[in-house]
Amino acid sequence: MNTENKTNKEFFMNTATLQKTNNQKVITNTPSPEDEVLDLVNKHDRVIGKLERSKVYAAGLHNFRAISALIINQHGQLWIPRRTAYKKVSPLHLGFSVGGHVSSGETYDQSFERELQEELNLTLSEVRYKRIGLLTPHKHGTKTFVTVYLIFTNQAPDYNREDFVGSSWLTPKQLMDKAAQGEKVQNDLQKAVGYFFAHKLSPQKTMRHLDHSPKPAIIKNNVKSWYRHNHHSAEKAICSPS
Repeated sequence: MNTENKTNKEFFMNTATLQKTNNQKVITNTPSPEDEVLDLVNKHDRVIGKLERSKVYAAGLHNFRAISALIINQHGQLWIPRRTAYKKVSPLHLGFSVGGHVSSGETYDQSFERELQEELNLTLSEVRYKRIGLLTPHKHGTKTFVTVYLIFTNQAPDYNREDFVGSSWLTPKQLMDKAAQGEKVQNDLQKAVGYFFAHKLSPQKTMRHLDHSPKPAIIKNNVKSWYRHNHHSAEKAICSPS
């Protein structure tokens, strides 16, 4: 058995065990009104069942969907908020600019639109954004199947104070350095930044790197276009205290 097949088998073992316990091929538990229902997916991101969020976490499952977004400004800095102490997942960690679970029956894009409104008080018509990729536990080491978006702006958002307690503009390298120094940074945020950005480069080298980067062309083309358009006219990014 090769390493990838072994990893996939181990990764989905909890799902199979839970399904066997329920004596069902597909999980169809009836949730309480207070508990969000999530779709469970196979390694190809196809829905195979659904389960309440609390039971997903209690069972240690990772095959459910989430969305995350990173705000990036003209200087190559990311707007990184700190999550509140009341968050059930990663309290007081540095996290994505936007993030949340994809509810059962939702698409990734629908979830992104909802979370954007809930966490940043923004609508899709107010932002310039691009979906840049899907990260998965068995390929990228994330905690869930997460679709990542970029939001292009120099303006720090008026975020929901129930979700975040502060924020900072950080380059990818600064963020990864903080994680290396012991700062609490969400696992999936580290995975996404490490995959999509060259965190060892300074902001001044970002444009040069994009010309030679093996990363997805969608990032290179859209970030470069936005940088060129906003280089002289965009509002200077303002860092709020973390």
